[in-house]
Amino acid sequence: MKTFADVVSKFIGVLDKVIPLIVTLAVVTFMWGLLKYVRAGGSEDKIKEARDYIFYGIIGLAVMVSVWGLVKIVNRTLFSRAPLNEVRDIDDDTQRLRDLDLFQRGV
Repeated sequence: MKTFADVVSKFIGVLDKVIPLIVTLAVVTFMWGLLKYVRAGGSEDKIKEARDYIFYGIIGLAVMVSVWGLVKIVNRTLFSRAPLNEVRDIDDDTQRLRDLDLFQRGV
């Protein structure tokens, strides 16, 4: 049976792998919009389409960076005894979650 700490640790691990991929997709969308804008040649329809790509790329990037930050804040707030300004690796957080789980089990 999985504990709460195991589930949260797994979720954070998945997010740490997925978020960089989605950020990359947002950057590629933004760059694609820039390329379309440069190649629009003065056509209003093409310029509008390019602006839409640029806009969606920026929005996607902002949302993913915000989600990533919120996950880090929640993780450190709920499962860490260290101050928020301390820089740590996710492996340290995972180990702390495992230690917490062992403590709760009385091992």
